[in-house]
Amino acid sequence: MNRDILLATAIGFIIGLILTGVILLGPKALASLPKLKGISFSFPSFSFPKGPEKLSPTPAQNQNPGFVIQAPLSEAIESGESVLISGTAHAGATVSASGQLDEDIVVVKEDGKLALKVGLVEGKNEISVSEFFENKQITQTIVVYRSIDSF
Repeated sequence: MNRDILLATAIGFIIGLILTGVILLGPKALASLPKLKGISFSFPSFSFPKGPEKLSPTPAQNQNPGFVIQAPLSEAIESGESVLISGTAHAGATVSASGQLDEDIVVVKEDGKLALKVGLVEGKNEISVSEFFENKQITQTIVVYRSIDSF
């Protein structure tokens, strides 16, 4: 190898060791030195934000969230002969779910939760879920696929 390359590598290695030593041992060495009059030196301190403050939601009292289908998600794949549809609706509302095979109707209780069961055919199933409340009808359609093959 060329002598110049070896010399440059050795000098770079020594400078790197010196810098590492200053970074790691420098603050301790400066703290142990006697204080000089009129001269003060301190290393800067860094503080990083802790992130967004986590807020806990306040539970809503006596508020109906409206008509929401929580499960199954649209485009879900099911293997059973029927699917359980769950969600929330206005208390006292009548909710119906109709698929290709059958229909289920429930009256929502005071807690606002609902659960309906609808039969599935093999392949694509369009299920229409309707809420009837205060002379208004809200309809949502979800698509569920039934696969009889096991994965």
